[in-house]
Amino acid sequence: MSTVPTPVPGRSISKERSSRRRRRFIMPEPSAPSHVHQAVHRLSWATARALSPLYLRSVTSLGRRPRLRGAPLVRNRGLITIGDDFRLDSRPVRSHLVTGRAGTIEIGHGVSIASGAAISAEVHVRIGDRVRMGGSVMIMDTDYHDRRDFSAPAPRAPVVVEDEARLGRNVTVLKGARIGRGAWIAPGSVVSGVVPAGACAGGVPARVLASLPAVACSRTGREATDPLGRVRAVVAETFGIAPPDPADGPSRIPAWDSLGALRLLMALEEEFQVVLPDTVAEAKSVLDLCDAVARRRPGE
Repeated sequence: MSTVPTPVPGRSISKERSSRRRRRFIMPEPSAPSHVHQAVHRLSWATARALSPLYLRSVTSLGRRPRLRGAPLVRNRGLITIGDDFRLDSRPVRSHLVTGRAGTIEIGHGVSIASGAAISAEVHVRIGDRVRMGGSVMIMDTDYHDRRDFSAPAPRAPVVVEDEARLGRNVTVLKGARIGRGAWIAPGSVVSGVVPAGACAGGVPARVLASLPAVACSRTGREATDPLGRVRAVVAETFGIAPPDPADGPSRIPAWDSLGALRLLMALEEEFQVVLPDTVAEAKSVLDLCDAVARRRPGE
């Protein structure tokens, strides 16, 4: 006849104590960062703000309150002037500002440029006030050389991007181009001519569109009929976190600071192909962002 093993006294109590210890050390959810995490983020942001003028020390004239994320490559052999409240992102891809000996880059007030941007001037590149540029935008006022003769002078012509224009991700602006005030350039476009004020343009080469084409599926992989899911996915991609709860906002997402809000705004414009007002940067939650997107139509 089989015998039942006699339980060892205290074993169940030991297991219960071990279970209690495991429960005691459960890590906090990603959407609820610890006070230490928030303090470290505030310190890193304060350090970046203090270093911004240092990163831009080679520019000719620098306005007030520049804010940079990461260190851009700045090679100024001509003139570079930058207005107030300049925002430039160099993470994860470094941005570049380069002038030749006779070149000028003129950047107005309240300009925001996402990471991976490259702006080069051999003659003159002028960027107006409150212009927003998505990631990996390239602007150049010269072809640099003729492929058949590398010693020949490069063709060149000034480039103008007027006030409040929006340039989506991976837009290329070639020599002689002029983008009118409040114009919206769709992601991936190549601009080589004149885009009228307030127009929506896209394609290679960019042409004026009656409206931006609707998309059935977004770059985040979400269906177009799921706007809240798409907004959550954009927030997650922008800040490198898990999709947040609809009620989450700057108070729970440390990277959602003033510069992060501008990065988020540009990412939302690209995702939904709309022009959003600057006040969206003051949104307090993911739901606020979703409501703001719902009130806009492409090109507004």
